[in-house]
Amino acid sequence: MRVFKAQYAWGLRRREICRLDLIDVAENPRKPDFGRAGVLDVRWGKGSNGKGPKRRPVLTVMPWSANGLIQYISVVRPCYQPGPALWMSERNRRVSEASYNDRFSEYREELKFPQELTPHAFRRSYITYLLEDGWDLRFVQKQVGHVHATTTTIYSHVSDDFMTTTLNDALMDGAPEDLWTAGVAQ
Repeated sequence: MRVFKAQYAWGLRRREICRLDLIDVAENPRKPDFGRAGVLDVRWGKGSNGKGPKRRPVLTVMPWSANGLIQYISVVRPCYQPGPALWMSERNRRVSEASYNDRFSEYREELKFPQELTPHAFRRSYITYLLEDGWDLRFVQKQVGHVHATTTTIYSHVSDDFMTTTLNDALMDGAPEDLWTAGVAQ
């Protein structure tokens, strides 16, 4: 379950979350209150044009995620055999993408969620959350490893409430009182 929370909390792809090693969890010197989990060094990011994996740092933005990951590393992970992998299976091996999918499917069926729901929904939700929370589009783009900002915006699924609030805020910041008569000669 923690691996799914981590995928959401850092907006990672399935491959990226499964291939994280303990050494990839590091302190962010600019945000020491997140402790050891201030940044993830994603070494297996999606590359382009057959260039192989693309590396990027992903900063921690949600305090609860840092606390949860530190607790997992200090309490749960030592119960498994020593090794580099961050996420381990019941068989003392690195969680594979296939086993990740299987576990996700089990939870989805148990919770009676629609079949269309995939682990990638965590990534889309992360992007949407950051954008709705006011994070800069360029920051979000870098966090998720997109080359183009348009890709990031396509991923986001902003809510109707967010659209209404954004419109209201824009209208309150200098829009004419009466939109119907704005610009009409009186």
